[in-house]
Amino acid sequence: MSLVQQRLAQDQVTVLSTDYLSVDSATKTFVLNGKSVFLSGVNQPWVNYGNDFGNNQPNSVFCQLNETLQNVTMSSGNSVRMWVHCEGVDTPYFDSNGYVIGTDKANTLINDMRLYLTAASNANVLVLFSLWNGAQPIRSQVLGLMQDTSKLQSYLNNALIPMVKGLSDLRSIAGWEIVNEPEGSVQAGVSNSQPCFDTRSLQGTGAGWTGSNIPMQQWLRFINWQAAAIHQAQPGALVTVGSWSEHASTDNFGYTNYYKDSCLQAAGGQAAGTLDYYQMHTYAWKGQYGPYASFNNNMTFAKYGLDKPLIIGEFASASSNNQSSQQLYQYADKNYMGAMDWCAICTSGGGLDTLSMAKAGMSSLSSDSQVHILLPKLQLSGRCQCSDVAPSSDYTCAQQASWGKCNQSWMQGHCCLSCHACVGCT
Repeated sequence: MSLVQQRLAQDQVTVLSTDYLSVDSATKTFVLNGKSVFLSGVNQPWVNYGNDFGNNQPNSVFCQLNETLQNVTMSSGNSVRMWVHCEGVDTPYFDSNGYVIGTDKANTLINDMRLYLTAASNANVLVLFSLWNGAQPIRSQVLGLMQDTSKLQSYLNNALIPMVKGLSDLRSIAGWEIVNEPEGSVQAGVSNSQPCFDTRSLQGTGAGWTGSNIPMQQWLRFINWQAAAIHQAQPGALVTVGSWSEHASTDNFGYTNYYKDSCLQAAGGQAAGTLDYYQMHTYAWKGQYGPYASFNNNMTFAKYGLDKPLIIGEFASASSNNQSSQQLYQYADKNYMGAMDWCAICTSGGGLDTLSMAKAGMSSLSSDSQVHILLPKLQLSGRCQCSDVAPSSDYTCAQQASWGKCNQSWMQGHCCLSCHACVGCT
């Protein structure tokens, strides 16, 4: 019997949401209106990498994101993992000295995120927003946030806190992920008298692949301060980190859980700067999972010895030990509190799953223990129901919109969706 099934009186319960997703600390499960919820979903994770929200996004971007939401709900899924800043190229808005002075240059990021969350609510899908990406080399402006607390505070004051408060009335948020795979840019193999900052256990595991060599203490402070700011801006909001593997997320098997409360608080000093649930990513290497990987035979939540719920935030049947998407979702359902396939934008090959493969996995849970949520229906009409024909084949409507060409005379009668959100045009 799965963790979810232990708390359900029957299969396929519909949870009417008048509340926010929360964590039951006693059972280490997600709860919505008194019912446990398994986060069955997919990674979007972007349309335009790091630039899907803010900077006057064309309506076509929203419509592509909305299409994934519709695909998820039609497949009996209930969650999507979506990236925001990534490496900080387009958002947030930095000044020339590396301080954050806004969410984005056009100040549309919050409104764009509200629109997306509105569509998610209407589709009965919960969204996990992943803010930063540690799996790519760290740019100087983001490095400044990690090294200079005054710059980090400028991000909290002028971007993160306004985002959290500006979206706090929407119930379609599954949580805030501070950073994806910080281990990619960590300095591995470093001895430290404080065990939380000692990364010798990561040496030889593949951690540190970007070469950015960020000390673990800086990563943990970066996470701690943002988690505290989120919790203070919206008490009850859920926070997590997208750890690349079990190597950095459990104190068992000779590893270290760097994201436990004591480590985050030791690095940043903020009592409220802790996680509400854990997240691991799991991919097979040359067709084999590691001995303690979450999808390895006989691995369960209990064996990790964690004090909070655990989701599998990334996996792919194309990078597994010959398991289908259906088998992986079902295994996760029996042993963890969520599973999100990679990815909605992927095509076949490269060890990644296609959207159709993810949909097959989500659908396989509909007759098992999948909980269907019913989020509030919000006003959203007509934005993706019109033509989007460009004036010529040289450039797409999305390109014309991003270049600010919508009001040119030669655009009249064209690009209704991208330019005008299907309002007042055909």
